[in-house]
Amino acid sequence: MQSAVTGELLNGYINPEESAFWISMEFYNKLWNKNLLDPDSFTMTSDEANTKCEAGQYVASVNWKNSRLYTAASAADPETLAGFVNIPSPNQLVFADNPAPSGWFPSFTYYIFSGATPEAQEAAMRLINVVYSEEVQRAVYCGFEGTYWNYVDGVPTLTDEAIALYSGGGDANQYVGLGGAGPFCMIQTSEFHSDGYLLDLFDTPEMRALGMTYLQKDVAAFYGVTVPAEAGYQYVLDGVTVDWSNTYGTELMACAMEPVTPDIGRILTKCNDILYRNIADLVMAETAEEFNALRESIIEELKAADEATAWEWCLNEFNSAKETLKPIMGY
Repeated sequence: MQSAVTGELLNGYINPEESAFWISMEFYNKLWNKNLLDPDSFTMTSDEANTKCEAGQYVASVNWKNSRLYTAASAADPETLAGFVNIPSPNQLVFADNPAPSGWFPSFTYYIFSGATPEAQEAAMRLINVVYSEEVQRAVYCGFEGTYWNYVDGVPTLTDEAIALYSGGGDANQYVGLGGAGPFCMIQTSEFHSDGYLLDLFDTPEMRALGMTYLQKDVAAFYGVTVPAEAGYQYVLDGVTVDWSNTYGTELMACAMEPVTPDIGRILTKCNDILYRNIADLVMAETAEEFNALRESIIEELKAADEATAWEWCLNEFNSAKETLKPIMGY
């Protein structure tokens, strides 16, 4: 995993102090011993978890906030305040300023496949060049000029119809092509068009405020901000916590690193299997001493699985990719 503080690669397998996995296991273990973790967490499906959220059976979640409760409650009462919200904390990493000059493509999720012939590969590159153009990216985020936005005295301005669709929420805006082309969002919304304005004209606090639910408005009012996210980001501005601005971005790293070799892939799979099959025992350890002893035995098992060889390969590839990306990132 990449450090959000330094941008360096961290060994999440055998260094508990800097490992998201081990820190999470210790946290879940504390929840378990305080009877705050659903015992069904080990076996239920995501659909079953969503059903519980929708029914109001949970009072908190430690992952991405679940919107099912608010969706169900707001269907009966549009002004409901029932739902999950993110609580700003000085101890959390703020998901902001993620360096992704290539957008979210290509990435671990989105790909373009082409035939092996030079003609097919050239055609694929022509497609990429088209969708990377600022005209297409503005259209992906804001719809077509003349329909959903126009230049007014030289300023790209959203039409009343576009603002109404956006502020109405739901899926209506995506049905007409506003902000619904995720795989083709090649450039971040916060990047600027050559006209001097954002590619995504919706990407401003004022526009986000128009699309807020009653629950989000209540949270914003509580913290005295325009939109809820500003409350968490204030901790970054105050120097209390960090965002993603010191990293190289997972999508870019995926582009610059060599594919994992079969031998390294086998080691990583074995190490992951060791961690996965021990999750339940770690979470349900009855004392800190039992947890620590189990953690040490698992780390020894990882070392025996040749984790060091995989770490060396990953570290070398990561550092090589960083050198490749420095001219792009500018740091």
